[in-house]
Amino acid sequence: MNRYLVWGLFLPLLVVAGVVVLLRRRNGHR
Repeated sequence: MNRYLVWGLFLPLLVVAGVVVLLRRRNGHR
């Protein structure tokens, strides 16, 4: 398998997960 293919699928997932965590922390900080 291509490294770029793995990174292309794995990296976006990490970014999305990070954004979700940040949003949850922001909303849960009320």
